[in-house]
Amino acid sequence: MDSKEAQEVRRAAMEEAIHAFPLLAFNLLKLVNSSVFNLKTKVTVLKQAASLPTFDLFKDMIQRTPEYPPDLEPVMTLNRFEEHSRATALTVQLLATLGRRFSTTDRERLFTAALLHDIGRIFLVMSDPDGYRNIQKDAGGSGSVVESERKYFGTDHATLSALAVEQIGIADPLVLDAIRRHHEIPTGASILVAYADRLVKRFGIGPSEGGAMSESAAHDEARLKVALEETVQMTVGEIMMHVLSEVDTLMSSGLAQFKSLTASMSI
Repeated sequence: MDSKEAQEVRRAAMEEAIHAFPLLAFNLLKLVNSSVFNLKTKVTVLKQAASLPTFDLFKDMIQRTPEYPPDLEPVMTLNRFEEHSRATALTVQLLATLGRRFSTTDRERLFTAALLHDIGRIFLVMSDPDGYRNIQKDAGGSGSVVESERKYFGTDHATLSALAVEQIGIADPLVLDAIRRHHEIPTGASILVAYADRLVKRFGIGPSEGGAMSESAAHDEARLKVALEETVQMTVGEIMMHVLSEVDTLMSSGLAQFKSLTASMSI
C-alpha cells in the first residue's frame, strides 16, 4: 500500500467514523476550528473537517474523548441517541439528494445539521441526570420533552444544540437554523431536518419522545409533508427502505473500521 493510497483510505475511514458517531463529529469540528489549526475561515461541514486533520490528531482526539458515563445510560441510552442522529442525517441526505433545488454544499450543510441536531440532549443529561429523568416522566403524558425541558432548564435541547455548535466556531445560518428549529416548522431548506426528525420517529428509528403523537404534532407533520411534495420524488416507504439499509451499513462499519485501521497501520 503506497502512501497516497493509505492517506485516502485513512481519510475515508475518518469520514465514515464521524458520520456514524455524532459526538465524534462534534469533537472533530471543535478540533479543526480551534487554535490547533488557527483557520481564518471556520469549517462548517463534516466532509471538509475530515480532510484537514492528520490521522495522528484524529486518533489522539478519540483517545482523549471521555467515555459516556455508564450511570447515565438509564437516563438516555447513547446507542439510541446515536441511532436517531444517524437516521435523521441519512434521511436528510436522501431527501436533499432527491430534491432538485439543493446544491452539493447545501446537502453537506444539512447533513451536518441533522447529525448534530440533538447534541444538546447529551449536555442536558450530563448536567443534571436526575432532573432530566424527571423531565422524561413529566413528558410521558403530553409527549413533549421540549416543553418540559423549557420548564425545568429554562431552555431546550434544540436551542442548546445550536448554541453548542455555534460556540465551536460554526456560524453558518442554515446549519444553526436547522438545528435550533427542528421541533418547529422552519422555512426554506431548514425544513428538511425538521421533517427527517419527525419521519424517523414516526417509523420507530431511534428513540421516540413518548407515546402517540399529539393532535398538533400530527398536524405539523402533515404540513411538513405538503411542503416537501415538490421535492421528494419517492414514496415514504421507498425512502425508509433506503434509510434502513444505510443505517445498517453505518452501524456495521464506522468507528469499527477506523479502529481496525489504527491497529493495522503504522502511523
